Amino acid sequence: MRQPFIASFAISLLTLPVLAQGLPTPQEAERYRLPTTPTTAENIARSKKVELGYELFFDARLSGNESISCASCHLPTKGWSTNGRPKRANDTVMPRASQTVLGMGHTSNEKRGWGANRESAVVLMKAVISEAGPMNVKPPELVAKLNDVPAYKALFHTVYGRDGDMDAVIDALDIFMKSIEYPKTRFDHWIAGNPLALTDAEVKGFRTFTGETANCTTCHGGPRFTQDAMHDIGLKVDAAKPDKGLGDVTKKAEDDFAFKTPTLRSAAQRAPYGHDGQVASLDALVEHYMKGGEARPTLSFEIQRFSLTAEEKSNLVAFLQSLDPATQEFLPPLKIAKVAAERP
Repeated sequence: MRQPFIASFAISLLTLPVLAQGLPTPQEAERYRLPTTPTTAENIARSKKVELGYELFFDARLSGNESISCASCHLPTKGWSTNGRPKRANDTVMPRASQTVLGMGHTSNEKRGWGANRESAVVLMKAVISEAGPMNVKPPELVAKLNDVPAYKALFHTVYGRDGDMDAVIDALDIFMKSIEYPKTRFDHWIAGNPLALTDAEVKGFRTFTGETANCTTCHGGPRFTQDAMHDIGLKVDAAKPDKGLGDVTKKAEDDFAFKTPTLRSAAQRAPYGHDGQVASLDALVEHYMKGGEARPTLSFEIQRFSLTAEEKSNLVAFLQSLDPATQEFLPPLKIAKVAAERP
């Protein structure tokens, strides 16, 4: 089990416009209630690993030229992701957008990457934190650099009983990222029984989201707003250099252009959308689905053209925006990490 790591403080909901008076049905309340994470001996034992992983996650020392950290591509203020495609340590732009690490510990699909091209988070991190990966660092040099920092060396010994090594670095990062829980949203307060947490427009948008016309819950159902499945949603393809997603991994034509379904929690913070950031806004994203995407043999059956009125579309976007955090998130101060400068 995981212990939530991110602390938060509540903001007033009294200034919300045109407050909704409806409540979710018992079935909705049951289906969309976030899972709780009880305090256990296992969680307590992991707390030092979380502390170490937290420092490493924000530390620019993990990149060869100390220009980026894990947080450079997974910013807490941007839904633990970025806006668009991030840059590698060598300043080149990556071909895909960053995936959020929110709720990573709750995933039902352990394979990582938009195309499920890594067997696990551990395998993915080993590829990222390497000379050929985005961090552009030689693991032996990284380990030596970390052990030269007395506070890191002491923490490695406290947690693992030895000097730092790549296994310990990857394990601590993995444990930390799995501790990042979904922050509570106004939608969660509404699901918990507060009829004033959402506006009438947002409640109507939720009904459109769960209704048969838009059929959003086929891929984005449940409290995490994702089923972790792979789908071709009909995004445009660069004919000169097509990114086939899962198809590039399995080499099966039927898997071409299938990418992992992301959570919609904190989605408003993470524009643009799609595996390569080709969809500019939530409005454009809804419009894409209404049009049914690019027609091709691999297009997922779930992607069907549908119609909404201008009001229904506006309400749906308003609901999606209600999945942003309802509290102002803050992080404990870093004690060891060398924080990377923010890049344009």
